[in-house]
Amino acid sequence: MKKITFLCFFTILMVIICLVYEPSIMKAEAGTDKAIELRLATYAPVGEGSISEALAAYADEVKKRTNGKVTIKIFWSGSLAKITEIPGAVKSGMADMGSVVGQYHPEMFPYDFGASLDIMALAGMQRGDWIKPYRKLYDEFPEVRNIFKKQNQRMIAFWEYDKVGIISTKPIRNLADLKGVKIRSPGKYFSKIYKEAGMIPVVLPSTDAYDAVSRNMVGAISSTPDTAIKYRWYEACKYWVDIPMFGTSLVYFLSINLDTWEKLPAREQKVILEVGKELTEGFPMRMAQVDAQFRELFKKRGGEIITFSEGDQKVWKARTAKPIFDDYINRVEENNVARGREILERFAELIKYKP
Repeated sequence: MKKITFLCFFTILMVIICLVYEPSIMKAEAGTDKAIELRLATYAPVGEGSISEALAAYADEVKKRTNGKVTIKIFWSGSLAKITEIPGAVKSGMADMGSVVGQYHPEMFPYDFGASLDIMALAGMQRGDWIKPYRKLYDEFPEVRNIFKKQNQRMIAFWEYDKVGIISTKPIRNLADLKGVKIRSPGKYFSKIYKEAGMIPVVLPSTDAYDAVSRNMVGAISSTPDTAIKYRWYEACKYWVDIPMFGTSLVYFLSINLDTWEKLPAREQKVILEVGKELTEGFPMRMAQVDAQFRELFKKRGGEIITFSEGDQKVWKARTAKPIFDDYINRVEENNVARGREILERFAELIKYKP
């Protein structure tokens, strides 16, 4: 009797353990109705900015097209992984999916997402201009495709950083006004661009910029309309500076853990990719809408919009475009990145950029 009681107890215990430690994604055979939940890590705050809106719409559409079989649980504001931790979280499987700022990880994504903002920032690209060139680069070079596999990920979608400007506490109209201004900068090469203009760059992630400008640690922030709205930088800064030579940059992507991906049924994989393509194609329109919203909001709150001196833009670009491009390529070659120079020069050729 004791033996039977023990066996019953052991069986119940194992059932409980299986229920408690069930992974976020279950191996679902094609044709079954087993529910699949995917954890998506993002730094974006819920309901604010084009990235937040796009990710929510993406999750809703995947659920709709899979008839509720796949649900995507979004962990907002870095609650699952901080902004710089997301690609590592996706790689390890702590997150099934993640919205990644590739610019923060040039060592992980050396050909594209880091490079485009760091060394091709002065290409003057317009919204949507990166989509066809990057897809062509992705198709032409297995090295570009395999960089995701190397990080145990598959890319689902990609989108741009909108046209870069400067949001500041004091008016900036020309190179003279830039001298001595401390600016929150997103990375190494943008810092070189700002330093060449006489500014003092302080490298910080976007999530720390509000605090920095509020405490007068910096007087300006390298920004886009989207990030200015998302992080409410307009509350501390009353001047927005349009700098047309900066244009847009290819920075963001949505990826999925490769092990998670391979467990998904083919039908659900197809939906995830289809909706991802639509996210990529539709993002330029989202950026344009947010830009219009930002400008209206900024003016209503008493902000002034300035266009930086055209003549000084030419001087500034001539000083920086080629040096930062060459420096990054030399760095890639020193790190023995396969076909680094060839791929990056081809990328510049595809976007018709001659630094």
